[in-house]
Amino acid sequence: MKNMNQFNQILKKSLLSMVISLSLGLGQAYAAGSSIAAINLNYILSNAKIAQNASQKMEREYNSRSEQLKPIVAKLDALSEKLAAAQKNKATESAEFKKNEEEFLKLREEFQKKEAQMSEEFGTVKAAEDKKVLQEIDAVVKTVAAQEKVDIVIVSPIYANSNADMTMKVLNILNK
Repeated sequence: MKNMNQFNQILKKSLLSMVISLSLGLGQAYAAGSSIAAINLNYILSNAKIAQNASQKMEREYNSRSEQLKPIVAKLDALSEKLAAAQKNKATESAEFKKNEEEFLKLREEFQKKEAQMSEEFGTVKAAEDKKVLQEIDAVVKTVAAQEKVDIVIVSPIYANSNADMTMKVLNILNK
């Protein structure tokens, strides 16, 4: 517990020093006549068609793959009911109970392997899709920043004056 408190204190100090450094750097950039703009990345990711399309694509692909697991789940449920009934009737020493138990364990292992494999594949494919979407957003942000002659773009600030917010310009280009 003591180590956790120390860690939290160090983390807070580090974050505070980063915020102060960033503030000073932005202040100097602004004072030097640099143009600063902001975008709300979360808003763009929620409303950009490319992000929505990527999400829908992933959902379709992995919903159909998760359908392949349903027969295994149904068999596991049926075996579970048989095993519970046998336990209730105190028939756990029968050959049929042992056979069902063995089948249940094998099926559960198969299900867990397939589910883990599917989850890992989903994570890999999702990361690749997210990377594509972010690269497209990044390219549009750079284009808009160049057109607007913006020197610095801040992503997801706490506050941005509407004059400095490029979110809708970026989103409109992405959604063309």
